[in-house]
Amino acid sequence: MRADYHVHTAFSDDSDYPMEQVVRDAIALGLEELCFTDHVDYGIKTDWEEPEAMRYRKGGPGEPDEIPLANVDYPAYYETFQKMRSLYGDRIALKLGLELGLYQSLGGRILTIGSDSHKPAHLGAYIEETKQELKALGFGEFCTFEKMVPKYHPL
Repeated sequence: MRADYHVHTAFSDDSDYPMEQVVRDAIALGLEELCFTDHVDYGIKTDWEEPEAMRYRKGGPGEPDEIPLANVDYPAYYETFQKMRSLYGDRIALKLGLELGLYQSLGGRILTIGSDSHKPAHLGAYIEETKQELKALGFGEFCTFEKMVPKYHPL
């Protein structure tokens, strides 16, 4: 199973990787499943529905001067995902999630594996190495999801 369950797109404030390009690149790499996990950091970042509370960071090279410190624009994120699923769903299983920064500290135990991709060069990177590291730490399996139910795969 070749899957990347930790991928960021331009919907995260620290990535400019368009969702459609991520999908095309994943297909080219031979990935079977891809899960988008753009950032949600409640208490740190603001939702787009609260523009008066929006804070900004200084843009880096090739970015606008200011970048909003914002959670995912949920309606646009979902709409774009549905479009990608419609266009590419016959070639790759696409999943939609969110990276919740507090998950581990709250006791999360289901393991998924992902590249934490923010740009093309990182997509699908170090998946096999991560499996080996997890195995060395004593884990025996990782998960993908089917209709929101964990599906376990041996490492």
